[in-house]
Amino acid sequence: FLLRQVAAWAGLPTRVLIMDGSDEPLEEEARAFIAGAANVEYRHRPVSIVERLHEVSGLLVTPFAVLLGDDELFLASGLVAAIRRLDEDDGLVGCIGQSLYFRPVGGGSRWVYDIAYPHWRYRRAEDSVEDRLVAAFDPYTPVAPYAVLRTPIWERSWGSVDGWTCPAALEVQMAIGVLSSGRVEAVDAVQWLRSVENPKVDEEARKLTFVPWWQLPDRQDEHDR
Repeated sequence: FLLRQVAAWAGLPTRVLIMDGSDEPLEEEARAFIAGAANVEYRHRPVSIVERLHEVSGLLVTPFAVLLGDDELFLASGLVAAIRRLDEDDGLVGCIGQSLYFRPVGGGSRWVYDIAYPHWRYRRAEDSVEDRLVAAFDPYTPVAPYAVLRTPIWERSWGSVDGWTCPAALEVQMAIGVLSSGRVEAVDAVQWLRSVENPKVDEEARKLTFVPWWQLPDRQDEHDR
């Protein structure tokens, strides 16, 4: 899946940083393939996702940054549409395109697509931080995590998350970091192709969702943080 990303992005006017948290690095032949793409950098970092996010935050040099999952895809046209919207409005801190699920059927002979998340005409433009946060979490949809962000906002959100015993708390903290910084909205173009090809690698950990975690008395130290 990482090689699929390299094939998709090689030679385009983007800078792609791959932070591989696998126990073992890619094989030498695969690393040589990646090295052939001047705009793609591969780093084997068998550490936590939090440590990798902190590290990559210090490597960003472009005006905008966006997080991409290993087996998912972004469309360049959607990223361009989001960046153009950010260029038009200095008050926006993040912008996302539309999202579609995709999965192969018939042994990969066909692909099936469906609407993923309710991003259509999404707009969080409330004047106060409190009003934006209340509106964004009632109900919540993952806009901030996969939005194109101004780099200082990416550093302040993904680049500053803490480690938690509940994986969902990391995303909540990230979203709060973005939404407390300014307005977020969506454009009509499709940006995010959300893969359902593979099972989640942390399925067991994900069983502890945010609200039950928040109610556990033995996690009070985390709640206080």
